[in-house]
Amino acid sequence: MTTVYDWAFCDKDTGNIEYIMSVNDTSTYSEGGFYNNLLTLPVEHDSDHVKLMDESYFDVDDGAFKTRLKQPTRYYKWSSNKRWDLDTTQLMAEFREERNHKLGICDWTQGPDSPLSDDKKAEWATYRQELRDITKTVTPVFLTRGIIDESKFSWPTKPS
Repeated sequence: MTTVYDWAFCDKDTGNIEYIMSVNDTSTYSEGGFYNNLLTLPVEHDSDHVKLMDESYFDVDDGAFKTRLKQPTRYYKWSSNKRWDLDTTQLMAEFREERNHKLGICDWTQGPDSPLSDDKKAEWATYRQELRDITKTVTPVFLTRGIIDESKFSWPTKPS
């Protein structure tokens, strides 16, 4: 019978478990060693790996795994301060993605073969510029319980 060993690969600064891998020998990894710049630590083979990754981290200062609350939303990252911090980069990237989608679905309004009148084209051009400018004024405070809260900002009004 083959013995299986489970290893947690943790961020060396935050202790966040990036992944867990099962292997048949321990020759590649060592407790407290590094592999691909991740701290390697053995974990119990029969542990719930998903729960371990969701609800624990390795406290580098204390040298032990500790429990934590689950990630509030995908907009949070585990930090070296031993807490979930809002990842505004990820949040704003998704916000820009939504904005770009809104721009994409009205691209046709600005084409030379658009059936719109010049006045309507101008309305759509103004709307599209407002969409482009929204990232200059909106801030990540529009996040409520992990969702983009449209009550805390307003998308520009689409022409009719």
